[in-house]
Amino acid sequence: MTQGGVFRHYFTVLKGRPLLGILLLISLGLICGCLFLSLLAVFTHLKQNLQTQREQAFSKQIQPLLTAFLFQNLPAQAIWKQVSRHSEKIFLDLLYQYHQRLKGQAKESLGLLAEPYLQDLKAQFQDRQIYVRARALKLAALFQEQRFVPELLQGLEDPSPVVVLICFQILSQPQHPDILQPLIKSLKKLENLSAVYIASLLARKGLSLAPDLRALFSNPAENIRIRIIAAKTLLYLHDLQSISLALEILKQEEHLDIIVPALNLIEKLSPEDVSEQILPFAQSPQFAIRAYALRTLASLNKVQHSELFVRALEDASPWVTRQAALALKNTGQEERLKTISLSGSPAAEIAKQTLETL
Repeated sequence: MTQGGVFRHYFTVLKGRPLLGILLLISLGLICGCLFLSLLAVFTHLKQNLQTQREQAFSKQIQPLLTAFLFQNLPAQAIWKQVSRHSEKIFLDLLYQYHQRLKGQAKESLGLLAEPYLQDLKAQFQDRQIYVRARALKLAALFQEQRFVPELLQGLEDPSPVVVLICFQILSQPQHPDILQPLIKSLKKLENLSAVYIASLLARKGLSLAPDLRALFSNPAENIRIRIIAAKTLLYLHDLQSISLALEILKQEEHLDIIVPALNLIEKLSPEDVSEQILPFAQSPQFAIRAYALRTLASLNKVQHSELFVRALEDASPWVTRQAALALKNTGQEERLKTISLSGSPAAEIAKQTLETL
């Protein structure tokens, strides 16, 4: 049978069995697709290897020149001549690595080397890719921060939390004392990040930020998470004026996530015994509030509430019983804890564990 006859034979078979023909076409498509993906993977791998080799070769070539520039007065022009258009990204990344390791004048001089390439970075501030925008803003601020403050402020309004965080990290530094409201406004874009971390960044601004933070914390219409961040920042700032505010909030609030930060502020900052205003919270139906109330009472008064702490050892919540035992220990009631630990009461084990804890 000729080759043409073979094809006609198979065509006749497939024509009579259309389902088999469809399966064969699907199989052929899958084979072609797998072959294409395999070739694409090989091509991508080779391309990445080539790019890595180019970066390594460029770094090896430029590093001695950077050392000579930093420590042997080599002119910047001698380095710029070696940086091709395709090497600018690698060069800036290399400058970033040096910037992380150097100090003093040597670190500052890297800004001079980066100068010719910063304009191109500026063009990337509005790039469609989040990574490109974030990297460009970070590098630009690294080398010439003051020059790019307007762009960093605009970055606080970026739709991406990644970009907002980078700008927030930079602008929350003490060298930008006048930038307060834009930072506070941008907090809503950082809702999914650690409140502790954001508060630690804000606290670098110092007490000048405290009035705005108090206003946020006391505003019942404000977002709960932002109020929590405000409370944590006030605590880090050791803002004593927040104590009276926290006491007022306790009279009005019912939300657990606000009551707990208020109790925490009083526990850590209050120089006066305000136990009478805290005692009702030791009977709260919410176990977290009861636990924080015991902690606060223990910090405010060393002896007055011993009986309350002992009764709280029978609380249904393990967290509350732990805080009650710690309250006894922290107020100098170790002997009482020892007595309880040797008894047959349900609190004996928690008392024993607390005594063994450093």
